[in-house]
Amino acid sequence: MDDFILIHSDKEYLKECLIKIKKFLIKYKLNLNNKTMISKIISKNRRRIYKKLRKLKTKNYSQYLKVLAGYQGFFKNQKY
Repeated sequence: MDDFILIHSDKEYLKECLIKIKKFLIKYKLNLNNKTMISKIISKNRRRIYKKLRKLKTKNYSQYLKVLAGYQGFFKNQKY
């Protein structure tokens, strides 16, 4: 196996894990490739919402604020 994914809500914790993994691999003369990264997982729906908000922000700012408030209320009650 040469691929793996770590999932955690705390980005700092993931950074600590990355350091420990690199140290572990050094013992075996292995290293991580340049594709190694820590990133936020965003669902297709959230990506679509962000795109919609960015577009609306430039075209109709007052409507953007209303839509944003609605989404904030919705996401505040969601479990991630």
